[in-house]
Amino acid sequence: SLNCSTASRMHFSDIHKTRAIVIAIFLAGAVKGAPQPGLVYPRLLEERTTDGAKLVHIHDDLTLSLIKASVAAQTLTVHEFENGAPTVRFIRGDDIDGNLYEDEKHFATVAVRTASGALELEGVIGPRHRITPAPTKERSEEGHVLHHIYEIKEKEWARYDALLPKKDNATLIRERQYNPYQTVPTQVTIELFVISDRKHQERFGKTEHLLGYLCVMVNSANLRYQDTVAPRVKLLLVGLERSKYAEPYLHGNDRYMDDTVTIKKLMEYVELKKREYGYPDAVYLITGRDMYAMANGVPDTSRKGLAFVSGVCTANLVAIGEDNPGSYDGMHALTHETAHLLGAAHDGDPPMIDLVPGHPGALGCPFEQGYIMSYINNGPNYHRFSSCSVRQIQYVLRLRGLSCWHVRSKGHTLDGYYPGMVVKPLELCKYSLPGRADVAVDSSPTVIQGCKVRCVYTSTSPYGYRHRSHVDLEAHDFTSCGTGTVCVRGICGRVTKKS
Repeated sequence: SLNCSTASRMHFSDIHKTRAIVIAIFLAGAVKGAPQPGLVYPRLLEERTTDGAKLVHIHDDLTLSLIKASVAAQTLTVHEFENGAPTVRFIRGDDIDGNLYEDEKHFATVAVRTASGALELEGVIGPRHRITPAPTKERSEEGHVLHHIYEIKEKEWARYDALLPKKDNATLIRERQYNPYQTVPTQVTIELFVISDRKHQERFGKTEHLLGYLCVMVNSANLRYQDTVAPRVKLLLVGLERSKYAEPYLHGNDRYMDDTVTIKKLMEYVELKKREYGYPDAVYLITGRDMYAMANGVPDTSRKGLAFVSGVCTANLVAIGEDNPGSYDGMHALTHETAHLLGAAHDGDPPMIDLVPGHPGALGCPFEQGYIMSYINNGPNYHRFSSCSVRQIQYVLRLRGLSCWHVRSKGHTLDGYYPGMVVKPLELCKYSLPGRADVAVDSSPTVIQGCKVRCVYTSTSPYGYRHRSHVDLEAHDFTSCGTGTVCVRGICGRVTKKS
């Protein structure tokens, strides 16, 4: 099954100043006048090597050694609209990322499918290229499917920025709980909920296609997070909201988004929705709009991402990043902005002790070296974290502690079985109220749709009067809450089964 503190009124400092040239990514094939894509016929050289990898020949200069990857929780919560009405449904993670593979050496993440005996790949095959089957599905004489390779070009004068909230009560509590000697897990899983805004999600006909696309992006970010140690960071996609209609968090129009105003409204919106989202560690708004900020009274559209530094597992857990849907050009923004949430400032910046007492800062890592938390592309460093970023992430995750390390969405060892399938509501009441023979269950729609089990029983007052009393329990995952609906993590929704 699937499985941040109460927001106080925040005061914000000025947007963190950036410097130097920033590199953003966008898809060459998606813009007018772009060069024609490369044409290749990928083929499987070996189904399973000694280390269990698929060996796939892309072209003469690139052969991928693909191993299974997983970035989706066992059950994903999807918030969307059906016939104009909001609805929640649950999708098995394996149905979304069951065909996801990666090659760490080449920074590749692809969905691998077999169609009529032929191999099909879709995703990213390196820091600068993506691959997709040709629309015609043309085949070679050997039966291999034609694929297009598009370059992910670099766009100059883009920026990825951060907001620095002042210290709040939640941070102060964390400081008092901080224990430098506590044992930190080898790996910390960051449960990430994604909101796809209206302009972004409209590119995807089916929710499953959007989820598959996001899995590729999240896994690409995870390949970059392999630089992190003690703990190693892994992003886990736990849910999605498709904003087809209402966008209460948005300040902008169909084309542009004022990111500074939007991120503040987004924080307020997520505070109201965090229970429905399953209390994630971070929430990422992926937008198909052009982000802008006001600079000297003039809109500046160079910014491609914005996040709260050290916002993970607090009320400031939100970030925004641009993505040209279908192009995967938001990979760098996703990696950079989630790293801000995890505590990493820009390389070369001083310690943020006003925000996080004891924060190590990044003065020891020159901005010009061009790592992920810089904006200069000096080659391979652009896809790697500096040692300063790793230390800052270590510090902030240790500061956040056990409640942040806990994974709500780790699922079950017995696949496909959940407590609500085994323990019925009446049995749950009897377990909770032992010794009472007259226990019953109130199955009123208003009760069960709130994912509660209401146990009703007879009580006797001190004066001898008998009356009916009740106690409300949390419904187990996959407890029925109506026709065709079940509860998952406290939310009543429809389960989508793989066809």
